[in-house]
Amino acid sequence: MAEQLAVEIRTETGKGPARRLRMAGKIPGVFYGRNEATVMFAVDPKALRKALSGKTGLNTLISLKSSDSALEGKLALLHDVCRDPASRELKHVDLLSIDPKREVTVKVPVHVHGRSKGVVAGGILDQIRHELEVRCLPGDIPSEIQVDVTELDTGESIHVSDVALPSGVTAVDEDRFTIVTIVPPKGMSLSKEEEAAEAAAAEGEGAAATGEAKE
Repeated sequence: MAEQLAVEIRTETGKGPARRLRMAGKIPGVFYGRNEATVMFAVDPKALRKALSGKTGLNTLISLKSSDSALEGKLALLHDVCRDPASRELKHVDLLSIDPKREVTVKVPVHVHGRSKGVVAGGILDQIRHELEVRCLPGDIPSEIQVDVTELDTGESIHVSDVALPSGVTAVDEDRFTIVTIVPPKGMSLSKEEEAAEAAAAEGEGAAATGEAKE
């Protein structure tokens, strides 16, 4: 379900009008998209933050409320934001027009859960990717991607191809991309099987070097 956001048309552009707008407690924004005219608007940053505070976060579907027909009832997704580098306060926002019947591409947070076998054995969990790019209908955007690492052992990894995505959601990232892996800590002792394999490999290399290998 879309979150409603009140916006108003703005006609002035430039640094001066934008500064006055911020002094009045609002920030400038722009709405654009497929088959849509570009429309400049003003919005209360508090209202924007509230609209984006739901479970889907920055991927929340927004329904615009305005006295102008160019914006009233339009559906949008947050496309870009500009923040003050020091205060991190919002300075400008871009909203992308979307069609509820057309798929969109978004980045969804990856949440790793479970205590893996490798970590229990002393390994270290290394989460390589904290977001996954997916494609789906706007109404099907997941709030997060769950990745269970319980069965993951030292030296093993979970790739994009291993993740079970919700119905209607497909990954845009390549299947081989690693999401999480369990790495052994420095100085971690090898298991007996690993020691035997290493010894066998060393013997084979020694035999080859002294001409002892048999055909």
